[in-house]
Amino acid sequence: MCTNECKRSTTIFCSVQCRDRAFKEFPEQFPRTRIYSCPSHILKICPECKIEFYPNNYKKEQKFCSSRCGGLSHKEQARQLGLDGKGKTMSAEARNKMSKQATERNANTHFTKGVGGYREDIGHYVRSSWEANIGRVLKELGCEYQFEPDTFPLRKTDELIIHYIPDFKVGDWYIEVKGWWNEKALLTKKLMAEQYPEIQIFYLGEDEYNQIQHIYKEKINGWETRRASKR
Repeated sequence: MCTNECKRSTTIFCSVQCRDRAFKEFPEQFPRTRIYSCPSHILKICPECKIEFYPNNYKKEQKFCSSRCGGLSHKEQARQLGLDGKGKTMSAEARNKMSKQATERNANTHFTKGVGGYREDIGHYVRSSWEANIGRVLKELGCEYQFEPDTFPLRKTDELIIHYIPDFKVGDWYIEVKGWWNEKALLTKKLMAEQYPEIQIFYLGEDEYNQIQHIYKEKINGWETRRASKR
C-alpha cells in the first residue's frame, strides 16, 4: 500500500491506515475476514474455508484462519455428541436430588422481602399474603396447624420425581392456597389424586378465598389485601 518499510511482526501492513486502504481499494485481495500476519511465518491453508493464511506469532499451533472457521469445523462433532447422548445430560437421580433440595431450601427460607416472608403475628414464614391471612383465620378459629410439614414425592411420566408440599396441615387433612392455576399446579393436583388417593387436600381457590375474606377481613387485625403470588 506504501513504500515504507514494515517493521511490525504480526501483520503485513505497516499501519492501520494502510490496512484500511487495502480493505477499501482491494476487497477481493484483502477480505476483512482474513488474518494478515507476517509473511515470514509459515503459510497455512484453513481446513474449513480453504483460504491461505499466516498464523499469528503468538498462536504457533493455529489451525484455522479464524474462530468462526474453528467453530464451524466442530459443529458436526458437537451435533453427533448430542445424538449419541454423550453430552452433559443430567441423570434422573441427580435431577430428583436437586428438585428435593430446592424444595426444602425454599420451605426453610425466612426472609421479609416482598409478599413472601416471616409474619410475626402467626409466627412462621409464608409465600403470599393469602397464605398469611389463612394462617390468621385458622388461629382465630383456634385450629392448631402446621405450615408445610410434609413432602410428597410425585413421579411424572418421564420418571422425573417432583416434590409437592401442601401449605397447611390441620389434623389429618391439608389446605392448599392456590390463587393461580398453571400447568404445573394442575399436573401436581392430578398426580396427588392418582398416587396419594388417601390424602385429603382442600384446594382453596380465588372464590373460596374471597368468601373467607368477606367474613374475616374486618375481624382480624393485620389482614393483608395483596394478591396471591404466582407459583
